[in-house]
Amino acid sequence: MLWDDPIRYYAPQSNEYYDQGDVVVAPVSVLDDRPEGVGVANPQVGQSVRREYWTPAELGCQTTGEALLGPAMIVSHGCSLDKEFNRRVETLRAGGMSKRKAVSAAAGDDGLDRLITIAPIVPLADAEPADPGSLRRNHVIGYFPVCGSDERAIDEGVVDLLRHTTIDRAVIVDRLGIVSDEARATLLYALARYWAYRAPRLTYEIEEAVGKRIIHADVASRGDLGVVLMTGPRSWVHLL
Repeated sequence: MLWDDPIRYYAPQSNEYYDQGDVVVAPVSVLDDRPEGVGVANPQVGQSVRREYWTPAELGCQTTGEALLGPAMIVSHGCSLDKEFNRRVETLRAGGMSKRKAVSAAAGDDGLDRLITIAPIVPLADAEPADPGSLRRNHVIGYFPVCGSDERAIDEGVVDLLRHTTIDRAVIVDRLGIVSDEARATLLYALARYWAYRAPRLTYEIEEAVGKRIIHADVASRGDLGVVLMTGPRSWVHLL
């Protein structure tokens, strides 16, 4: 299975810049209104720290934040990681600069594409009551399985998609692993399922409409765009 096979899940390390699915060590945070005191002054990797940002007298409510430096996965889409770079290259080329010089000039601008969205990698137990087996098979909405790899110092766990954090590239401490194209495709599916079409009742509504239990679905490979639903060992329903 992809999610427990490091050879399939990860790609060889490279000198290429950050991409979607990269496993990094970076800070993640959550804002809340809990009035707990602040944490330690200089937390270690894996140790959280709390800070108070605004008091009720200043804002009308308590605003505190908890930050943690630890493993996380880049969830920004690849095309968003270099959009400012691409726009700068286009602008320079429109001004008469050659492609080589435009790319070189844009690459030397450290102010481009500073922001990256990441989500923390947490132990399977942190996703309870979800079943560990379902988590490992990428069946639970809101999580994405991470394959453990001793070679890369990456523990098995899941990406908690609920806890996105936007950070500057400069605060990324290290990159531990790069996922394969196959694993990145399943990450895209997990993100789309969570953000775009999280509708678990839809399956039940389709079953009621066709009057049969759906046991498998596939996209039609020929003709008009449609979905083929398997309702039995030799029974299919084709929806346009």
